[in-house]
Amino acid sequence: NRFGSDGLVILGVNQTFMDDIDAAREFANELDLTFPLVRDDSGNVSSAAFDVRVLPTTIIIGSGGTIESVHLGPMNDEQIEAVVNELSEE
Repeated sequence: NRFGSDGLVILGVNQTFMDDIDAAREFANELDLTFPLVRDDSGNVSSAAFDVRVLPTTIIIGSGGTIESVHLGPMNDEQIEAVVNELSEE
């Protein structure tokens, strides 16, 4: 919410090819996630397109559509803010 006016959009990609959709919903509810969650039923996005091997993985895609940053593991607010600030300075 804090960076929405800067153009930041967050999408969660659930690897439903490895997970149950009900478990994914329960996880999202437990964490009270407010961003859109999409399903990767085949693994084509997570595995084939982005070679995700660690969960969570954060992939920052710039406004031009290029991958700007990849972070393996959880990110805290300070880390996210640093990446957003760095990208907004470019």
